[in-house]
Amino acid sequence: MRNIFLILSLVGGMTLNAQTSIVIEVDDSSKSADTTEDVLVAVDESPEYPGGNEAMLKYLQQNLKYPKDGLDSAKSGTVYVEFVVLKTGEVSNVKVVRGIKDYPSFGAEAVRVISEMPKWKPGVMHDKPVNVKMVLPVRFSLN
Repeated sequence: MRNIFLILSLVGGMTLNAQTSIVIEVDDSSKSADTTEDVLVAVDESPEYPGGNEAMLKYLQQNLKYPKDGLDSAKSGTVYVEFVVLKTGEVSNVKVVRGIKDYPSFGAEAVRVISEMPKWKPGVMHDKPVNVKMVLPVRFSLN
């Protein structure tokens, strides 16, 4: 039986510019972003997943499902997902900024799971919670 590994790292305050990016957006109207306020990329304190990065890795490992078309073809790769952690801690505006060519199912799965994350500890700027744009690389790999 093949083991499925998920490798992730959190990149705060960084956006990606890729010429061949795939964008998949999710309708997260149930988590409405306060679009009248700025979204920052550099802050005094970055947002934090409850329990830290290890807890986030555990959440993703427990909730991500390897896409069937990826299993069938033994495809692996990294999906870069951008989202905003609102000043309330909610995850909003989730979209793929770089996916796996010819396999949009990987991006869709990463978006689904990140959209369902519990509230984060919000980012802070000048001692006030703020909206912060984050990028999360999610690596899908079969071993």
